[in-house]
Amino acid sequence: MDDCRAAKERMEYVLGSAQLMKTDRPTIHAWLCASLHMGKDFTECEHDTNEAAPRAQFNPLAAFEQENGLPNFIPKNLIEEHTFSIECAAEEPDTKQFKLTNGCLLVEVPVFMHPPMEFGDHIIGINDEHVEDRIHFHRLIRFLAAQKKHQRIRFTVQRVISSVPISKSRLTVPKELISKQHCDYFKNTMIFYPRSSLGTNIKSVNGKVYVMTTDNGFNSIARRAFYIGDALLSVNDTPCTSTKQASKLLLDALKTKGIKDLMAVQARVIVERPVNPAAIAIVKAVLYMKTANVMDPKMPDDVVAICKFVENV
Repeated sequence: MDDCRAAKERMEYVLGSAQLMKTDRPTIHAWLCASLHMGKDFTECEHDTNEAAPRAQFNPLAAFEQENGLPNFIPKNLIEEHTFSIECAAEEPDTKQFKLTNGCLLVEVPVFMHPPMEFGDHIIGINDEHVEDRIHFHRLIRFLAAQKKHQRIRFTVQRVISSVPISKSRLTVPKELISKQHCDYFKNTMIFYPRSSLGTNIKSVNGKVYVMTTDNGFNSIARRAFYIGDALLSVNDTPCTSTKQASKLLLDALKTKGIKDLMAVQARVIVERPVNPAAIAIVKAVLYMKTANVMDPKMPDDVVAICKFVENV
């Protein structure tokens, strides 16, 4: 590469000098001849550089639009099939109330269909008829609405499994992040769909991150992944100890540009969820606690009493 750079600089110098010294043809001719032996090497180096140029970066949102159904970067073992029978009034549903991606993924449905329909569901069948694409889907809906009668319509969808229970013994997070109370643990998979939003608010107390609120909007991916009071122990195997760190891990994992690996469009989050009264009481106290300058906050007396009672039972 140094030879290439030197050759390029020499050629620029020669050409620049040629413009300044138009009357000194013999000198210019000598400079050009002296540089010709490096011309081939310079061309080859430039060619090699082009061959080594990086490939176009993977864009997951483009994959959602270009591929029919859920993109191939989503592991097959995380996809399950559901069939829902939904009661519809005469002339319902209206095709205008549906919005789908080119890959036939739901991004908007009529209010009365949610639940059971969820954001990001891949429609694969209506009343036992296979749905080929978005145009075919709208054609089937218009046909059913044209019947002008009360009916039950069966929708078959493919859906990404958002939460899988795991045992406490399989956790790979630091022990200080694990509660001593009775809690359940889950491995949640969050996928960034087209037109989706993260939709969550978190806080940290004593080096542990908790979910304060979740957006209940249809396009919120946190709504299906978290409950209020959940503790976020790790994101993609990296422990979470502060709101700043947890936010960065989630946003980096769900980013949509500059993707180089499959993990970059899905966040695998280990969640701790309180179960027994003592654990729930502690989490409630944490949620209502002001976090400004709190290093080791005092638990309310009633919470301490409940914990002592549970320990003695």
